[in-house]
Amino acid sequence: MRRLLADWYLVVTQLEHQLRTGRLTLQALVFHCQAPMGSLALVARLAAEAASSQLTSAGLLNLLARKAQALAGDQAGRALLLRLLHASVAPYFRSGRPGGSGSLPLCCLALGSWVP
Repeated sequence: MRRLLADWYLVVTQLEHQLRTGRLTLQALVFHCQAPMGSLALVARLAAEAASSQLTSAGLLNLLARKAQALAGDQAGRALLLRLLHASVAPYFRSGRPGGSGSLPLCCLALGSWVP
């Protein structure tokens, strides 16, 4: 998520520069904000669902996996969720014990394209 926010801050900085130099139009603003808005909205919905269910560890990983599978038609959204899932599951594999304190998270088993 930090990387996504850093990318968004970069877009905002570039748009702010264009505004200060007088080269920013409404059309350019809408064009440059459409893709990040979709990604940020997806992450916001995911965070709200995780917070409302009070998910942690494997529950959160399973939520990410389910959402990624549900977005089969949205390649950008699916890629974002898989990137978040990959970053989230990395500590489980770094510890030398897949699954950490229990079993291997469902997300590792459910996604055929999974690469730890």
